[in-house]
Amino acid sequence: MTFEEFSIHIKEMGEKAEQFVNKDAPDYAGNIAVEKFKKNFEDEGFFGNKWQEVQRRQPGTKAYKAVVNRHPADTQRKILTGRTGNLRNSINYRTQPGVATVYSDTTYGKYHNEGTNKLPKREFIGDSPELERAVTEKLDAKLKEIIK
Repeated sequence: MTFEEFSIHIKEMGEKAEQFVNKDAPDYAGNIAVEKFKKNFEDEGFFGNKWQEVQRRQPGTKAYKAVVNRHPADTQRKILTGRTGNLRNSINYRTQPGVATVYSDTTYGKYHNEGTNKLPKREFIGDSPELERAVTEKLDAKLKEIIK
């Protein structure tokens, strides 16, 4: 390889790396995060930390008695899923150069995620070692493809 070819190669790698950091990496991270956060709904917990049980599934509670005759399926439905799945489906991400931001655009998602005086915290979006590991593995693999 001549010096000129080497210079061109280095310049191309730099452009690819810049594209990766500013555009590709945030998209990969956002997609992975949304996938993992939606899985929390299936698992009824935040990366293995189970959410507090809901009363509508506990026989003998007022909430159970209130739904058992009108909507019996509600006594079996997963926590935070609702009949529509809107909260789970509201999880999305947006990017800026070098950054992905994951969010729920529902007005009530924050209250479930963080909890309130009357509503137990049932976190479904947030930092976790499992998420960090999944994103890091993906970004490392993609970065190695660029550096070849």
